[in-house]
Amino acid sequence: MYKNICSIVITLILFGCIDDTPIKFTEQTSNYLGVWQYRYENKESNLTEIDNMLLIINHDGTAIYRLCEVNEKKSENYKSASRNSASFPEAVVTQITENKIILVQKVGWFGFKKKLNIVKTPYQENGNWYIIVEGKKLVKLQGQDIHTETNWDCPSYDEEK
Repeated sequence: MYKNICSIVITLILFGCIDDTPIKFTEQTSNYLGVWQYRYENKESNLTEIDNMLLIINHDGTAIYRLCEVNEKKSENYKSASRNSASFPEAVVTQITENKIILVQKVGWFGFKKKLNIVKTPYQENGNWYIIVEGKKLVKLQGQDIHTETNWDCPSYDEEK
């Protein structure tokens, strides 16, 4: 019993000690700053496919990360569904390398770390900036698009009824 309590206390202390110091952006990492988004939605009567990702990285190292992946198929005889969602509304970027972005979301004493795998670092193509993260090609939003295109939510199971 004592070992279990000690293990829980040590785990809580370690989670509370996750470094949440935001990085300082350099000339090499400044291309990561901005509002990045990938959006795909296909809704039909018997099929719903949603694959959305939003990554906002600010100059002060704060960040917002949202992911929504839904794949549902319905017929008279069956329904299959898979869902994956994540939300880090008040994260900080603690590390950026060629291969990864590390986000930390603090909630009270606890810190949750999210590693985003970079497939391709920011690059320009046909006048737009892109980055490939977790296999998704995100576009850097500009101007009015920032306000209109980032206002989406991941549907819940309750919304289907």
